[in-house]
Amino acid sequence: MKLAILGATGQTGGHAMHIALAAGHEVRVLARTPAKITENDALLSIVKGDATDATACAELVAGCDAVIAALGPPNLKATTLRRDAAKAVTTAMKQQNVKRIVWLSALGVGDSMPQMRKTSWLAANIFVPLIVKKTYVDALAAEDVLKASGLDYVLCRPPELTNKPAKGRIEEVPADQKLPRLRSTRADVAAWMVKAATTGAFDRQAVTIC
Repeated sequence: MKLAILGATGQTGGHAMHIALAAGHEVRVLARTPAKITENDALLSIVKGDATDATACAELVAGCDAVIAALGPPNLKATTLRRDAAKAVTTAMKQQNVKRIVWLSALGVGDSMPQMRKTSWLAANIFVPLIVKKTYVDALAAEDVLKASGLDYVLCRPPELTNKPAKGRIEEVPADQKLPRLRSTRADVAAWMVKAATTGAFDRQAVTIC
């Protein structure tokens, strides 16, 4: 398949790029600073641009089968980064007739908050309202854009991400169930996102994974 990736210069997006290339997929990534992409692979191409620019996104997604978006804010301040990027890429996808997008969100965003409460009182009542509340506002706004787009979106909602080596395990957790653990590795989450992008098994769903 031909995959477009937003956020490939970040940690989760970088893992997604490497995993997709290793699986033999053709990969196109968007980067404001292309020099940050040091991967040398004949299957990889780089588009210079910003994820909030619909024109750059259109160049990125043209001819692709699916999009993987692993974007995150640089800090915990109020932002519209993910909402603006969601608007730009969904507009571009409609223009280029690309249907599927796998979007990295987080456990506790939107209607997954009850599941977070079931899993961790501390995370739901301390971490979200006191630490990440402002970024979660943006994450929810982006989810709303995806849901209203008419595209085959997949909202990927993991718990806390770590930079530890991949454990090779990831599972989908039904919304009414407590998560078996509170952390997932970025590499494992990226592998799941590539699976979702290439199989279509989770289209038009918000999926909690860990």
